Amino acid sequence: MRDYLNKSGKIRVNSVLSVKSTQNMVRYVLNEVVIFQHHIDDNRSFKMFASQLCVSGLCKQAEICRVFGISKSSVIRNVKKLKKDGPEAFYKAPKRNGREGTVITKAVQKKAEEFLLLGWTQQIVAEKLSINVSTLAKAVKQGRIYSRPIYSRPKDSKKLEKGRGSRDKNSNLIGNADYNGTHARKIFF
Repeated sequence: MRDYLNKSGKIRVNSVLSVKSTQNMVRYVLNEVVIFQHHIDDNRSFKMFASQLCVSGLCKQAEICRVFGISKSSVIRNVKKLKKDGPEAFYKAPKRNGREGTVITKAVQKKAEEFLLLGWTQQIVAEKLSINVSTLAKAVKQGRIYSRPIYSRPKDSKKLEKGRGSRDKNSNLIGNADYNGTHARKIFF
């Protein structure tokens, strides 16, 4: 919608209704009177008000499709939503139709947390509990299973500067780069 309105600034929908875009706002004008406005990126308000225009008879669905370049099925779907649930239906969070998880039950969650807190890997825990590793990893990532191990290996506090090859720069091994960066000769005893 933003691109379409930026091209012309003012669009005439029919003989009484026009749409005007100024700065970042979209204004709907009925006989020179602004009847509604919303931000140019607010798609929820656009869908709601375009549906209200159709339901109230101020314009036809085909005019909305032509002026804003949206599909007829979208307009029909939004008009149906407005008639059924009212304007607040456009601002509600979408309802999840999925079912609750059945693999990670309370018992499995408790056992998995016990094993993970002992320091076991997710792979081993998943095998032990006969569940998929990705299911366990997803539950850990979502925070449904607490997995911070009690015993963890401390990380090195200082990073080694890498020199030539995979050895660190300060190692003075014969056969690799010495501390000056020059190549030394290999000596065998």
